[in-house]
Amino acid sequence: MIVLDDAVRKISIQHHDRIKKATQPLTDYFGVSHFSYLKIKNSGKLTLLSSKPAWLEFYCAEKLYLNQPHFRHPSNFSSGISLGKNIQGEEYEQLSRLASTKFNVTFCLGIITKVEDGLEIIGLDAFTPSVAHDALLLNNMNLIHKFVSVFKQKNNFLLDLLDEYQIDIASLLGQKFLTAETPILENSIPREQFLKDLGFAVPYLSLQEKKVIKHLLFGYSARQSAEALFLSIRTIEHYIERIKTKLGVYSKQELILKAKDLEDLGFLGNQ
Repeated sequence: MIVLDDAVRKISIQHHDRIKKATQPLTDYFGVSHFSYLKIKNSGKLTLLSSKPAWLEFYCAEKLYLNQPHFRHPSNFSSGISLGKNIQGEEYEQLSRLASTKFNVTFCLGIITKVEDGLEIIGLDAFTPSVAHDALLLNNMNLIHKFVSVFKQKNNFLLDLLDEYQIDIASLLGQKFLTAETPILENSIPREQFLKDLGFAVPYLSLQEKKVIKHLLFGYSARQSAEALFLSIRTIEHYIERIKTKLGVYSKQELILKAKDLEDLGFLGNQ
């Protein structure tokens, strides 16, 4: 089994300069002192990288992951925003104090995204936490999402490498992994039910279908989308026709308008 020390050494330490350079814009423009990327799979495997490997080494050595309420089975969560200051619990507050006093890492904001095989979490921590800083991040989420997209594209090999150093967090946490006792999301509501009550039909779209729709909104041609998703043009065209049927539209223009509505409502995620 891959141990946490191996994962930290092979990813966050060995590639520290690259990660630090890639995340520098977050520091320059948003006052972010620490960037982290985590993925928790439905299988119970965890992958993670950090722009502050010294903090991550300490975190693992002290087994602080046992007090991290985000490390639970993905079925416990939906996509959304997690504000560190609003997470309750003595264990988490102690974890937060250690990060702040020893490593100048003040937990600020987590972007939680449900993906096909689990959950992705982007952590953005602050030099000087404040209501104004929270507002700065929350009011510029479109730019933050763009950063994450570019980071993934330019560091795709790192994300592939993460898969070679998966940690069995389910085994480390035991039964604790299965249920989330500490709320971590801000103002989470049953979004689909709310829209259904308003008479808005919400179709089920697979992760791949959402990616194809996103590409349409970006102005990708079928060929460009096929290259990006490693599929054939014919497969992309098949997806588009199937999506049209699901959304009850007939033309590409109607599809784009409908897709824009879904994006505005938050149903396309950050593919």
